[in-house]
Amino acid sequence: MQRTSFGWSASYSDIETALLSRRGSFRKLLAEMDNFVPLSAAELEERDPGIRDKVRQSYPDISDEDIQKHVDFMAERLTQLYMRFGEIFRSEYIQIILLSHALCEGLINAILALGLAQNNSEAVFEVVEKASVLEKWVVCPKCFHAAYHFPKDRELYAGLKLLCKIRNDLVHGKIDLQTGQGEKLLKGSKPDFLPFPKDRVRANRFLDLPHDLLSCVHEQLPKFTYSMLAMANMKLQKYKDAGGL
Repeated sequence: MQRTSFGWSASYSDIETALLSRRGSFRKLLAEMDNFVPLSAAELEERDPGIRDKVRQSYPDISDEDIQKHVDFMAERLTQLYMRFGEIFRSEYIQIILLSHALCEGLINAILALGLAQNNSEAVFEVVEKASVLEKWVVCPKCFHAAYHFPKDRELYAGLKLLCKIRNDLVHGKIDLQTGQGEKLLKGSKPDFLPFPKDRVRANRFLDLPHDLLSCVHEQLPKFTYSMLAMANMKLQKYKDAGGL
């Protein structure tokens, strides 16, 4: 006999709120970056008259031509963007990655628990809980809904797979190790960070990913996702109305 009603805790709700707040702060940062006006080479030298001497002190044999190339490089917009916003951008991006992954896992855990419990199979949750987040979204709902199909040919799958990889490289970080002679001893894990323009696209994708996953699964499992999706849409609208997004 199937169960028809449940009382359950939305333990992922705080993560959802935290990710929404990052959405607002990240997009304000992007606007600030887009409006950034770099200093010209002349303005850089006016601000730091000793810039050429500092380069020569670091590289005594450097030519005047190469010093000029260094000054020109420092005057490039992308160079100044990295100097001004690099650490702030990376910090925001990492927070988005970790929160998005946590919310993706919290949502699918709730869906699996509800689906299994309806079929009196909640004991199976201890087994599926050990699966990766990617497997939980792609495969595990078949445990209670045999017709379930996750569209691997859509960008949604590629986005989730990428999120999981970058998050795992961050959380389970390992160093590259080699001898003084260059012999490699251990291969580390290096997060797949890209230049600003590409990473900002990824960050925006990860901000939307949990909601997009929920919307996708809702088409097949409305009974278990209706209230989650409704609450997510309410929170999203609340932040939009408050001007936070």
